[in-house]
Formats: sequence, C-alpha cells, structure tokens
Amino acid sequence: MFTTSFSDSVAARFSTLFAATQVRYLSGGSTPMVINISVDGGETCYDVHPLALWLVVAGLLHANGNAQSLSYYHRNNSCAAVGAYWTGMPLDDAFDRMRRCVYDAKQGWGRYAAADPLHEALAALDGWEPSEAQIIALRRGNWSIGFDFGRYCPDLPAHDGWTGKSGTMF
Repeated sequence: MFTTSFSDSVAARFSTLFAATQVRYLSGGSTPMVINISVDGGETCYDVHPLALWLVVAGLLHANGNAQSLSYYHRNNSCAAVGAYWTGMPLDDAFDRMRRCVYDAKQGWGRYAAADPLHEALAALDGWEPSEAQIIALRRGNWSIGFDFGRYCPDLPAHDGWTGKSGTMF
C-alpha cells in the first residue's frame, strides 16, 4: 500500500527539510503506521512512526537553530505529555541528539559538530513503534497540533480532553 497524503503533508509543512519523495509508507503499510524516510534522497533510510517524525521536526523548526530553545520545547512538552522530563523513550534520545548537534555545530567542536540534527533524530527513532499509552500521552499538550490522529492512529480511544501543563504554553 503506497499513499502520498502523509508524504504531501510532511513535504508541505516541512518543505525545507524533506522532499515528498523522501517520505513514504513501507510497502504493505502497518498498524501503527511506520514510514520510511530516505536521507537527502540517498540510500540511507529510516523507519519512523509518523507521529514521532511530526514531533521531532516540529521541535526542530520551533528551535530555529537554538539548542536551548529546543531543550525548552522538549522539556515543557514532555512534562505535559507524560508527567516527567526524560522518560527514556526514543523520542527523548532523538531530542537529546538534536540538541547536542545544534550546540556542537554552533561551538564548532564536539562529537556532533559535523552531524545533521535531523539525521541524528531519525537514527534515534528508527524502528520505534510507540505503544498506545505512549501515543495517548504524546497526544496531550500542544506539540502534536496539526497531526491527524484520526487517520494515522485510527485505533486510539477518543481524546479525554486533558491537555496537561502546556495547554496554553505554545
């Protein structure tokens, strides 16, 4: 099963980071859906859950090249989503690697000085399929605004209305 609707929405919202041809569903599709992302259109590919992709890219764009801003965004949304900062999810690792890349690039030294923050995030998220409880938690707060849960996570129960601490933060 190949569909372009999510690819199109990613390419439209995050056009500076992805071309539509770089984001596609794995053949056969899956539930929960996992998509395949090719890096720079090359041969390196990652399998990433659509929600995880949405969150890290939204965070990276929100930070606009500022590691402290990225850390603030992640910290406050993590508190709202799951009640604790640094939950140990691959998403936390993705944000940490992005933050370190941004910081190292600005400083011109360090392990991630020559790395791409988005590539590091995708590597951290490769193959992770969030559990239903994790998706429900990540749905809370404002960092998943714009993501179509009804379409890409169709088996989730209805939203309970709780938005957590960040309901008015962003």
